[in-house]
Amino acid sequence: MRWIVGLLLVAVAVGRIANPSATAACGLAELPKRADSTTDIDSSLKRARDWLFAQQGKDGGWHSVTYGSQRVGASNTALVLYALSHDPRSIPESRRKDLARAFAFLRLGIKKKGYVAAPDGTLDYPCYATAMTLIAARRLKLELPETERRKLVDFLISEQLTERKGFKPDHPDYGGWDLLGGSGATGVTSGTNVSVSSFILEALKDEKSPAAMRAKKFAAKWAEGCQNYPTDGGFYFHPQRSHLGNKALWTDKDGKFPRSYGTATCDGLHCLRSAGVPASDKRLIAGVGWLRRNTDVTAVPGFDKAPKTLGWKEGLRYYYVFRLAPLLPLLDKKEAAKRRAEIVTILSQAQKKDGSWRSESARMREDDPLIATGFAVIALTQIRNQQMKKTK
Repeated sequence: MRWIVGLLLVAVAVGRIANPSATAACGLAELPKRADSTTDIDSSLKRARDWLFAQQGKDGGWHSVTYGSQRVGASNTALVLYALSHDPRSIPESRRKDLARAFAFLRLGIKKKGYVAAPDGTLDYPCYATAMTLIAARRLKLELPETERRKLVDFLISEQLTERKGFKPDHPDYGGWDLLGGSGATGVTSGTNVSVSSFILEALKDEKSPAAMRAKKFAAKWAEGCQNYPTDGGFYFHPQRSHLGNKALWTDKDGKFPRSYGTATCDGLHCLRSAGVPASDKRLIAGVGWLRRNTDVTAVPGFDKAPKTLGWKEGLRYYYVFRLAPLLPLLDKKEAAKRRAEIVTILSQAQKKDGSWRSESARMREDDPLIATGFAVIALTQIRNQQMKKTK
């Protein structure tokens, strides 16, 4: 993610620069006037799932046709399975064989490397992909032998930046995860960040082994280094404050005070929650408070004082609604309902005729429809699940 985002999935800058003037064309620039019903959400999700399955390769994987580095398919396949796993009951029985083919594709890399990689062993955002695969396998009840599952868990724990990776407790990156997973690097880092760390912690959330519990304890402490507490309560991307990956830049000229922004704040809250921080914790409460005060869902909040030419505000939109949606129950009920309606309306308006989504901004690779559609499916599924829960 980056791919997320450069998985992206979300996490490192890509070489192509967004064209801010083109953002209106993606359907998210202005909030439409109408929010769709639960029935319309179901229809939108069905079209999206049909489109995703139509893109599946003969080898079972999903391969980017937008970015050459992701044509190997491991990270995209993990993302699609992760997206579909948010509502397993919605997947027709006739599609189970397609899920099995996708998982068989990923297992080729797992057997070769001990974690998720391309079938030929090529690394493809292995920490993101491994975390998402673990979560998807559990939710979709995919056949993953315990020995392989344990290897994936052990890999994620082993990639945490602690003494075994050459870091001491007083280092700002101690306890987090970076994008160098599988590289064997010791004592160096590209910079731990709240995006990849949040997915790994989600995968480890229910793990109770002593090693997993220690990892979550260290991570909860690490996450404090990415939060503007006790000031505004929001989060930034890297604990190394002067790191250029802190995308909303800084409030000072020396790079000592990074600005909080929406995607990082969502990821930071996911880190704290998955690490086991209680809802009564002041840091978690402060982070939720930042989300309550920053209400915009048409673009990522927190970038108003950053140069528009950077393109982050528009380039992270799908990722933002995807990470925000599961946190909406933490807001006031009225405010949560309002944002749910706004997100559904925005995404319904932006969906393409073929069922996919695609951003005009290439800043975080959301112009790849596999990535944007995966994010949109997760956001809509989370919102639909929340609405259904309210009616029970």
